Amino acid sequence: MYKNMKGLFLLTTVLILLVTVSAVAADDAQDSMATDTTGIADDTISGDVDNTVVDNNNDYINKNIQTKEVKKDTATSIVNDENMDELPSGENTLGDVKNAKSIKTAQSFTITDDTYSQFFDEYGELINTEVVSDSTLILDGTFNNKSFIFRGITLTVEGNNAVLNEGQISVFDQAKVIIDNISFVNRKLNNTVIFNTDGNTLKNSKITKTFTNALAREVYITGNNNLVENNLIDITGPSAPVDYNVNPNLSPVIGIAVLSNNNIVQYNNITYTDTRVGFDGSSDLITVSGVLGKAEDNLVTNNNLKAVGSGYLYGLNLGVNANKNNLTNNTLNITSSYYSYGLNILQVPMTDNTIQYNKIYLKADNTAYGVLANIWGAPEASNFRISNNDMAVEAVNAYGMQIAGSDYFAITFKNINITSNTINVTGTYAIGVGLSLTDNVYLYNNTLNIIGQTNETNLDSWDTVQPTTTGVYSSNGNNTRISNELNYDVANGPNVIFKGMTNSLIDNGVFTSNNDNFILEDVENSNITNTDADTISGACVDLINSKNNVIKYNVFVSEELFGNDAVVCDEDSTDNVIESNYIATNVELTPNLLVKDMEGTITANAVGADKQEVTGTFLFTINGQEVLIATGSSASYDLTPTELGSLDVSVEFIPTSSDYAPGSTQSIIDVVAYGAVITMDDITANAGETVTLTANVEDVLGNAITKGKVTFKINGKTVKDTQGKVIYAKVTDGVAQADYLVSDDFAGKNLTVTAIYSGSSGIAKTEGTSTLYVDAEESSIEFENEPVSASVGQTVTFTIKVTGDVSRVVCKLNGKTLKDADGKVIYAKVTDGIATIEYVIPEGMKANEYTLTAVTTGSERLTAEQKLTII
Repeated sequence: MYKNMKGLFLLTTVLILLVTVSAVAADDAQDSMATDTTGIADDTISGDVDNTVVDNNNDYINKNIQTKEVKKDTATSIVNDENMDELPSGENTLGDVKNAKSIKTAQSFTITDDTYSQFFDEYGELINTEVVSDSTLILDGTFNNKSFIFRGITLTVEGNNAVLNEGQISVFDQAKVIIDNISFVNRKLNNTVIFNTDGNTLKNSKITKTFTNALAREVYITGNNNLVENNLIDITGPSAPVDYNVNPNLSPVIGIAVLSNNNIVQYNNITYTDTRVGFDGSSDLITVSGVLGKAEDNLVTNNNLKAVGSGYLYGLNLGVNANKNNLTNNTLNITSSYYSYGLNILQVPMTDNTIQYNKIYLKADNTAYGVLANIWGAPEASNFRISNNDMAVEAVNAYGMQIAGSDYFAITFKNINITSNTINVTGTYAIGVGLSLTDNVYLYNNTLNIIGQTNETNLDSWDTVQPTTTGVYSSNGNNTRISNELNYDVANGPNVIFKGMTNSLIDNGVFTSNNDNFILEDVENSNITNTDADTISGACVDLINSKNNVIKYNVFVSEELFGNDAVVCDEDSTDNVIESNYIATNVELTPNLLVKDMEGTITANAVGADKQEVTGTFLFTINGQEVLIATGSSASYDLTPTELGSLDVSVEFIPTSSDYAPGSTQSIIDVVAYGAVITMDDITANAGETVTLTANVEDVLGNAITKGKVTFKINGKTVKDTQGKVIYAKVTDGVAQADYLVSDDFAGKNLTVTAIYSGSSGIAKTEGTSTLYVDAEESSIEFENEPVSASVGQTVTFTIKVTGDVSRVVCKLNGKTLKDADGKVIYAKVTDGIATIEYVIPEGMKANEYTLTAVTTGSERLTAEQKLTII
């Protein structure tokens, strides 16, 4: 009895325990519903939300605690039993069980569109309390009108063929989320991914946005230390003007917006197709802006950006308070029927940004800028590095760069390094680098290839640097230094224009133009030194109302003026130092080869750009060894090479006259074995024509050979005379010839002609080739037989001669094709240029005169006619 009572007591205790645990679980589930459902600001999230309605809270709770309805795998568990307290027994059992229930482990949850409501409420807020930090949510399959909002939790969200149609992922309130391998397809939402916290990641995902009237700021980052990498973002829809009366005043269309610090955006592909009809829409593929505070120390690298449309299309954009950012190794292709931009720098202040190693390719029907910094705001922009970029810009008004302060706000752009860029610009008006209201700009080691159509100025433009054609235009500033530039090649404009500048410099570069090289207008205290300037225009330098400038140690060559004379001043240009500018000296070196074991002579001649011989001192160096110092206007060095190969020969020249610049040249001279060289011209002939095959036989030094014989081959077969004997053509004064009849079989073919020199004493056998082009025979057709007269039942024969690429012929009587007794068309095969048709005049054919027409078959239709008389 005692044992039964004890058992009954234990059973009752267990039942009470189970009921209590159920109540606790229900209480926990009710707590999970008390999530924050505060709305999100309109400028970050808009569009439809999930319309799921929870009709019965108890059913909803039960679904959440019935784990058999949810796929989950334990990702983290407590396995060290020594550190776990045993479940207690006795009077505190119920309270201790509840505490044990509160221990949650990180798990992996698979969520589908059907089970979404077990994890998220109708607003997209996470409600499932089983999901704790460090858990993984696997989104499986397609989700419709489902968004995901995470607050105060660390998660990984992975996709398993996951597609979110009208879906969004947002991270707030210290949450940290990794989003991996998710596809988003949206039309109405303003944003697809929002990172409002630090340390989030979006990777390996695809965003497809097709819209008509929504915003399209697809990845919107306001937190710090986020990573966006290896994603595909494809946007299609109309751009719209920027509304500067709202905050943030950003472009309505942005692929990735970075409005914070220390973020990395890398290896993404972003494309935008602007469908707007009109020219006032604006779009950025990537923008970095401190419009909400600061945007600093961000890295944007190795992204592929492409846009096409009709408005203002921007690749990369730097906004206000964007400091210490690095934009590097990106590739941009922007094509607009209005304006296209590679990098846009707009609102200040900003400082210490780097733009380097980017490839920027732009086209626009109106205006295009590789880099545009036309700033407004206060107080200034400074410390920019623009280096190692490759730009190709094509537009009516085309700029490699335009960097300008604002005269309206009296802002200057300070401390800019523009180094090692390659800038190709083509347009009606084409500018390599345009500067205005700048201070301390340094251009170094750049290459500019500028092709404009006019050096006039487009006065209708609103640009601070109005469109013209020039390599560099710098105005209304201080201390622009152009130094050690690799090459400026400008068509239809000057290499450099300084206007309203002080304390500026052009030093040590190569400048080529068909206009005057340098124009200085209203310039003071500036220098042009150590340059090599060449133009076919009237002067190398024009000074207009410019004072106290120094122009020295340059090499100037213009159409007719050289050295100091190539500097032209107007009467208002005074107190300028113009001296020690030189005439270029060209050093010519011959020959281009020498013969082993045969003495040869290497000769150098010094000729000025003014076509005058120049006297001075020559220094010859062969393979790094100085071999000769000589004076005069020419110098020679005799040499007998003993080995085959090549010689690296350089000559330095120092002129005696101070009017001429030093000169130098370098050449690789081949050392070859003595022998013959055969050259032949290509020949064009008709089939059946006799042509003369000619071989020019010279030694390696270009001297005519006068001994030996030549045989010729056509497509490998030796040329013979009419008796079938090989033709041996004797070499006379370096020429050997033979006549050759071109076979009719070669019509329309290209034949290889080989000339073989037999060799002679001291000269080895050699050969050369050329091509004999045989024109295709012109196709034709005609009757060979005389007009026929015949009676009914008689068999007649028609003979047709055919030339060209024709294989069959048919005949017609008065337009009707001739057929045999079985009613089949009679085709006559062409053999050796002849087609023959036999035809029986049918019964019932009336006596009359008929038109007989022969017609070729195939792609080319040829006809011939004659009369057939039935008697």
